[in-house]
Amino acid sequence: MTQHRHHIIEHSHQTRCPACHSVKIQTAAQVWAEGTTYGNHQGYALSVGKIRARSVYQTELAAQVNPPIKPEIAQLPFVLWLLYWMPGWIWDLFYCLTGGMSQPQYVRLVITKFITLVIVSLLIFGLQTLINLPRDQQYERDLRRWHNTFVCADCGTCFVKK
Repeated sequence: MTQHRHHIIEHSHQTRCPACHSVKIQTAAQVWAEGTTYGNHQGYALSVGKIRARSVYQTELAAQVNPPIKPEIAQLPFVLWLLYWMPGWIWDLFYCLTGGMSQPQYVRLVITKFITLVIVSLLIFGLQTLINLPRDQQYERDLRRWHNTFVCADCGTCFVKK
């Protein structure tokens, strides 16, 4: 694998490679798109039936200029919160149906639990947003930098345009 030098150059009308002064340059996005191919494969196996697989092939240069990966929002806290509440709802319904509480009491209980569920869910979502904010901002900076990265077609030097 070859090492590519990274340079930062000033914006000019005709962008040139800082290493060899060539005008044959491409954006990192172009290099990545041209050097990356995806494949979907299907087949059959006797023991498991239908098999599906995905493949990615990249040139060495395309692999070096991969776009930044967008961070995922963790859904686990919200799902755990819902799973925590579900048994209580089922128990309350069972208790009401067996005559343990009247229908108006049950309706008030359901409304109270629903309002609590909505408020706590919004708080969890808000906290997740605040926690993920720095990570999302870093992704946006990395993405802008990636869109301003160029690769020389002659010498392979990677550089960022200001």
